Order: sequence, then C-alpha cells, then structure tokens
Amino acid sequence: MTLPSFLRNLLAGRSDGGSEDARGRFLRKYEAYRKLASANNAALEVLADLQSKAGGEFLFDAKYLRDATANALARGREVVEALDALSGGRERRLRGALAELETKLAEETAPTVRIPDGPRVLSLSEAADAPVDLVGAKAWRLAVLRTRAGVPAPDGFSITSRACRDFLEQGGIFPKVRAAVEDLPLANQEGLLRTSEALRAAVLGTPWPRDLADKILSAFDALEARTGKRGLLVSARSSAVGEDGDFSFAGQYASILNVDREHILEACREVLASQFGPRALVYYKARGAGGDLLPMAVCVVAMVDARASGVLYTRPPDDPSEESMVLAGSWGLGPSTVDGRLTPDVFTVGRGAGHPLLRSRVAPKDRMLLCRESRGLVDVEVPGWMRDQPCLTPAQVSALAGFGAALEAYFGRAQDVEWALDAEERIVILQSRPLRVSGEAAGRAEVLAQRKGLTPLLSEGTVVSRGVGSGPVFLLEDGDSPTSVPPGAVLVARAAEPRLAEAMDRAAALVTEVGSTTSHLATVAREFGVPALFGVRGALASLNAGTVVTVDAELGNVYPGRVDALLESAARRRAEGTQDTPLFRRLRAILALLTPLNLTDVRGRNFKAAGCQTLHDILRYAHERAMEEMFLAGGSFGKESGGALRLASPLPVSFYFLDLGGGLEMPAGERELRPEHFRCRPLLHLWPGMIEVPWDKAPAASGRDVASLMMTAMTSGDVARQMAEPNYVLVSDVYLNMNFRLGYHFSRVDACSTDNVHENYASLLFHGGAADLRGRSRRVDFIERVLRRDGWRSSRRGDALFARIENQDAESLAHRLRALGRLLVVTRQVDTLFGSDSDVERAAEAFAKGDFTLGLGEAPP
Repeated sequence: MTLPSFLRNLLAGRSDGGSEDARGRFLRKYEAYRKLASANNAALEVLADLQSKAGGEFLFDAKYLRDATANALARGREVVEALDALSGGRERRLRGALAELETKLAEETAPTVRIPDGPRVLSLSEAADAPVDLVGAKAWRLAVLRTRAGVPAPDGFSITSRACRDFLEQGGIFPKVRAAVEDLPLANQEGLLRTSEALRAAVLGTPWPRDLADKILSAFDALEARTGKRGLLVSARSSAVGEDGDFSFAGQYASILNVDREHILEACREVLASQFGPRALVYYKARGAGGDLLPMAVCVVAMVDARASGVLYTRPPDDPSEESMVLAGSWGLGPSTVDGRLTPDVFTVGRGAGHPLLRSRVAPKDRMLLCRESRGLVDVEVPGWMRDQPCLTPAQVSALAGFGAALEAYFGRAQDVEWALDAEERIVILQSRPLRVSGEAAGRAEVLAQRKGLTPLLSEGTVVSRGVGSGPVFLLEDGDSPTSVPPGAVLVARAAEPRLAEAMDRAAALVTEVGSTTSHLATVAREFGVPALFGVRGALASLNAGTVVTVDAELGNVYPGRVDALLESAARRRAEGTQDTPLFRRLRAILALLTPLNLTDVRGRNFKAAGCQTLHDILRYAHERAMEEMFLAGGSFGKESGGALRLASPLPVSFYFLDLGGGLEMPAGERELRPEHFRCRPLLHLWPGMIEVPWDKAPAASGRDVASLMMTAMTSGDVARQMAEPNYVLVSDVYLNMNFRLGYHFSRVDACSTDNVHENYASLLFHGGAADLRGRSRRVDFIERVLRRDGWRSSRRGDALFARIENQDAESLAHRLRALGRLLVVTRQVDTLFGSDSDVERAAEAFAKGDFTLGLGEAPP
C-alpha cells in the first residue's frame, strides 16, 4: 500500500468490524507493534555495534562476528513475525527477503579454511610447487628462496597441513580442540590457561600414526643424505596457513632448535601443541584468524650453526617512507635478537648502489645462544673481546642488504628477513615474509606543535609501534604473568619478550626498558595497533603503578596524566587508516549485507518487500508498514478513540495521533485536535519544550550549507516534502511513543510517566542528517553532551545515538522531557554548522544557559 492510499484509508476512518471486536483486534495489534518496536531497536543496536568495530578501535574475533550476525538476524525474524501478525498476513513476502539474506550471510560467517588433500610429507624442492595451504606459508616461502629467488637458504622438508590435521583428528582430538577454541574465554584469563593446558596435553600425549611417523623419519634420512652430514641436527618450525601473510604469529608458535633424529617426532608434536599455547590462542582469537582453526604444517630445516644471526627490514617499520634498510643482529642464534631480552646491534644502510652504511649502533652483548654438539642449545657468556664488537663487518652488512633488495624485488613488497652467519661466515637466509609497518606518521612540524609545553617523565624511547595511548601504569616484574594486565593499562616491563603478546588485546600502550624494533613483540604490537616504546631506560623505577600516563609513540616520550589533545589526534589518524586483515574484510562483507539502507523513499516504486536487499532495508520497511498498520487499526477503532487525528499546530510538521486510552480528551463535537486536548503525561512535558523554541530563532545554516542541502534535496527528495510527511504519535494516559522526522534526521522518543518511580523512563533514538559524517557526528556529540549533563545514559556509534534515563520521580522526568523537547527542535539542522569540536562544546554551554541559537546565529526572518 502506498503512503497516499494509506492516508486516504486512515483519514476516511476505514472500519474492519464492530467496536468490541475492533478493540480486541487493535489491542492485539498494539502488542505485536510493541514487540516489533522492541526487536527493531535491538537489531539497530546490534548493527550499530558491528559498525563501531569497523573503525579499528575495538578488538573482536570471528566468534563475535558470528554471534552478532546471528543476533541481528534473530531480531530481524522477530520483526518480520511481528509485522506478519500486525498485518494479518499481508506482509509474508518479507519472509522471503529475510530468508535470502540469511543464506548470503551464512556464506560469509561459515568457516572458510579448507585443507587440500595431498602428500603427507614433501621435500622443500617439492614444496615450491605445492599449494600454500598444504605446506604452509613459511615452508612455501623458504622453498621459493631455495629454488627461485636466488638466495642461499637451508634445505629441509614439510610435514604438510593434511598430515598434521590427520594427526589431530585421530582419537577424536580435533573436534574437542575446535569446540574449545570456539568458546575460548579471552576475558577469563584463568579459563584461558586451563583451556590451553588441556589442549596442549591432548596433543603432546598422542603418538604419531605409525605410517606417518615412518614418512617423517624417511624424510629426515633423505635430508641427511642430501646435506652429507652424519648425525644431522635440524630445527622444527611452525608453518601455519596464513602465517607470515595476513597473520604474522610472530613469536607465538614454538620453534624447536638443534633436534636429532631420535627426538624429531617429539619436537614436531611440540610445534603443533604450541598452536594452543596461551599467547597463540589470544593472538589467534583477537586477530580473527577465521571460523575454523588455521591449518598448521611443520617445516623441518637443516640446522645452521650460527656465529651471528638477526633480522633485516628492507624498509624502516616505523617510517617506511625513509630510503633505507635496517639490520639487527647479535652473536649466536636468532632468539637472542628477536625475543626482546637483549638489545642487538643495529645497522642502517642506504637503498642505493652498494648499500652504504649510514649509521650503526653497537650494543654490549654479554650472552649468546649456541648449538650443543649433540642436541639442544646452551646459553653462554660472550668472550670479553667480542662483547663490544659489531657482529657484522661492513662488507657483510652490504651483502645482506643486497639479498634484502633482491627479495623485495622478487616478492614485490618490503620484507622482514631472518638471516644467519654460519661458522664459515657464510650468509644464510632463514626466512622472508611481508614486513608489517606502522601507520603513516604525522608530519614532524605537526608532531612538535602538538607537544609544545609538555614536559615528559621519560624520553628517548625507541618507537616500535606508532600511536598514542594513555592509562594507569601496570608494572610487570620478571616472572609475572601477562594475564594479570587489566584492560586499558599502560604495560611497563623490563624486556620486550614474546610472552607479553598475551596482553596486547588489553594494553593501552607498551613500554619496555630493553628491546628493539626488530623483536617479535614489536611485530605483534604493530599488528594490534598498540603504541609501543622500547629501550626506555629506568621505566620500572620511574613510573609508579596506578599512575595515569600518556605514552607518545611518535616522539618516544612518556608524559604525566592524560593528554587528550595527543590522544584525539592519534585517534583521527588511526580512523583514517585502513584495516586489511581477513577479519576486517569479513566484517566489511557482513556489514555490506546488513547496514546499507536502500529503501530511503516511502513513495518510491521500490519501497516493497521485494526491494529489501539488506537487514536495514527489512527493518526500515517493516517499521514503516507497522506504523501504517497501527494507524489503520486506529481507523477501525475510531468510534471509541476518535481514530487517528491530525494535530493543528504552528510547527511546520504534520503529527497524527492515535489514543491508546486516556491520552487525549476532546469535548463532544470537537473535530480538530489541539495541544490543549493532551492528557498524556509524557507528552504534556515534551510538547511545551518543542514549542518553547521559536523556529525562526533556531541556528541558521550558512549559504554554502543551504546550497548543499538544496543539492541533496534535488538528488534524494525535497526537504519540505519530507517535513510534510506524517509523523506518528501513540499516546495513552501514561505512555508516549513519538516517531518523527525533522528535515533529514529521524528521532524516536519513548516514555512512560507514572506515580511509581520504578516504572518511569524516557529513551531517545536519534540518527541521520544532511551533512557529511563528521557534521552528523558532531551533532550527536552535542546532543550527547547536553543529555549527559542532565543525567541521561547514552551510547553512540557513528551518527546514531541511543540515550535513556530511568527510575526518575515524575517531577524529575517532567523536567528532562521538557529539556529534550527543546533540544530536538534546536538541533534540527546544526549538523551543517559545527565546524570544529570546540563549536560543539560552546554550543552545549550556550544551550545550558538558554541560548537556543547556540551562539551560532539566528535564522533569518
């Protein structure tokens, strides 16, 4: 039914039967309408919460996406069912639109990871031609290094993801693992540890199937033959699907070094079990690695007895625009460099011909990890003469940079390269993966200007993950568990150890006394967007637990207190960035099916059930039809209630009222509804506020804004026509439900006022507008500030505001409803007027003082 025909039926007082039957039907319809309105509001809140995650400020996982999507669809079904009851079955076509949407969303939320079938064990030469999902990213890239990229890399073999999944599935382990991970209690740290311990024990306690064990041992023997080393020692490393790609898992999975043939099966089980360690589980869930467990392969590589080792970044991770490369290294094996416990030597080289050494920082190195002759590792003191010597010569630095440039050219993007220098001082490339970099840094002048006049508590920290974070200091002493770090804390620790990754989903910022930009934890901090400073000497002694500080991971400083200007600037830059992980891509795909509103014109030819493409469309269509049904029901109840009545009002909007009982009182023979006929308690307070503000004294849009509004009107419907559309009001003696448009924004006020304080409440839903998103958001900022000053609780997402106040005595509620009436009229077009955040605060102050122009100017006469 089109809107004009609906109005003709309504104003004609169409009747569907006798008064007693009509009353019963109407009350049943009213109950269905209340259910629909409640479900509609709940669905919109879920959609708004999903949209809030797209900004990258809140962590979530794949389970959240599935649960939120299921919740939104469940509320959508309630809306459709309520409309079906309300319309007497006339809107059943909407069920088809919802069913089609459910099918599409099922595809987006279903587990997406599939393990291909294939050989259970492959040599690295064979792995180069195998699917990445079969051998895992690390083994595939190492195979490519050996066979195609032209760099020296060790030989080895892959225990494929198919073999590892076979191992997990035997004895029913995998279904238990998947169920446990699905319901993983990230917020419950003790539960997380119990889950982790149970999963690891299940994996470590399960033997390899005999045929698979034979294949692994045969591959070991073949590798020993190819290398010509009797008593070969190897490393067993994780090679998960997605590792080193969309997810780095830097330092989260185990690598078992210097393993002999006798212990290779045990070492490979340890690698698989590390997938369920606390750090890996937190990382996996927080990064949203998919609806299923990431398949893991194990990469077994001939051990390099390293004299020195480290990492090479082919671009500086904190400023990728700089034309240089960064190398870090220490004596001995790689963990000395990347586990964050020691400060490595750092070399910065040019990207030009010959890769000249631009600068170097040689750190004192007193400990190093070496391979035992039989198996395992030993931590020894560095000989005195070596401690202050650089671990690389200038020629070696240049040669490594050359390999880095070749790898960057081959893979087409900046690389994070692990290298080693063997006992004969030959360079060996152990791994190359895409480099994770921080978001673009602010301009130097802007950074310095924002910090003028600030005195830091600590300075000269090394920026490893850009941004600004603030919160109370939490001092993590050596041996303390990172699970004790509370949400929103600034984590301060001695060393940048990989175990601290367990707290990256909760920390507001990270400060360590020891560590470098090349550590595993630095990579994880950048992925999580946690501002981080390493190498801040004296941090544990200088910062007091519980004291609020601001960590400035732009200049490398720590300031006392909360510095809002820096936090707001960093938040804007973060919001302007992009999130390009699989989890965010899935979120965007889900939002595309849920939130766009295509049914914007109730007069449009496409405003019908078949035109609903998204859940928002379904909600919009159902709400509009529900309001029509309620008013049509009022026509059938006309003799008892006076039907749907148009209000005679000086305001340039049309209101139609339906009395549910006791909300209106018109003298006999009276045909025109006027405000003096109101008896609804909430309305008697809201309405005076709405007419108290002279409409010709409201804030005025600028000439440019008016032109913008006119252009919007030409493209999406005339503003005057929208304001002339009927606005619906349901009233009883104690209840009010008012839905109305003022220009381009929509408001819903729902209120109950009785003599029982526990039954009294008022709620507001406000969204929309004609300005751009920033203008609309500032208007919501203004409304929220005004309401919160008056005691309302609120939550806002994007340009939508939900506000509520409850448990008020009748007098207090009356005061707040009158103020709300003034506010709704005052804000009808100020979204085009707020040019800055300071305008918002000034306007809130002006409104509190009774200046309804908000200090922004009056409308022209």
